[in-house]
Amino acid sequence: MRVSLLRLANIVVLVAAFQLCCGNTPSLAAENIARANEEWQFFRINAQYRGTVKKGFSSLGCGLAWFKDISPEKTQVIVHVSALHPEKRGQKYTFRVNMVLNCQPDNYSIDSEVYAQFAGIEGERQQQIKQLVALWAYMRQVEKTGAVLNEFNAGGARIGLRDVNARRGKSREIHCNWTGRRNFSGKFFFDQLASAALALDKFRFRSGKLSVSLTKETAETINRDFAHREPFATDVFK
Repeated sequence: MRVSLLRLANIVVLVAAFQLCCGNTPSLAAENIARANEEWQFFRINAQYRGTVKKGFSSLGCGLAWFKDISPEKTQVIVHVSALHPEKRGQKYTFRVNMVLNCQPDNYSIDSEVYAQFAGIEGERQQQIKQLVALWAYMRQVEKTGAVLNEFNAGGARIGLRDVNARRGKSREIHCNWTGRRNFSGKFFFDQLASAALALDKFRFRSGKLSVSLTKETAETINRDFAHREPFATDVFK
C-alpha cells in the first residue's frame, strides 16, 4: 500500500470532525469504512525502566495501525511505529510493516509481505516484531467476541494467554507469555462493554527491566502531537 498514511489519517480526522458537527448520525463515509471492514488505531508510546531507581518516560513516540479484513481468512495489516531512546540523543527505534495474514481461530501466519522496514531493531527482533503484529491483529477478534484462547500461534511464536478480570469486572487484561522467552511478556488492557465485547485501551510489553506501553489515543491527538514532528512525520505517517 503506497498511499501516504498521513493522507489517510487526515481523512479519518475529517470524518471524525464531521460526525461531531452532525451529532450522533454517522456520515456516509464512516458507514462505507465500516462496511469495508477497515479499522484504524492510534497510539502514544511511553516507557518505564525498573532499575535501582524506577524511571518513567512519556510521549517517546507514536504508532498507528490499519487493518482490513480481506476475507474471513485473510487480513491486511499496516503498522508504523517510531520511538526515541529516552536517554540517548538521536537513537530511535522504528518499524514499518505491511503484510497479509492467514487467519485461523488459533493461528495467524504471514501470507505475504508488501514491506518490512526496521531502524534500530536488529536480528531476530525483526521477526519478533512481525509476530507481535500478528498477535495484535488477533486481539481484534478478542475485542469483538470477548473470548480468548489459552494458547495462540502468532507467526510461528507459541504464546500462552491468560484472561484476567480487573476493576470488579469493568476491565479485562490478557496476559501474554512467549514460549522460550522467559524475560519477555506482555499485557493487553481492555474496557469491558455492556455488549460483552471489549474495547482496547492499551498494551504493554516488558523485556527485562524495560517496560514499553502503547496507549490508545484519538486520531486528532496523535496527528496534532506527532504528524508534523520529525522523525515521526517521516517514519510513521509517510
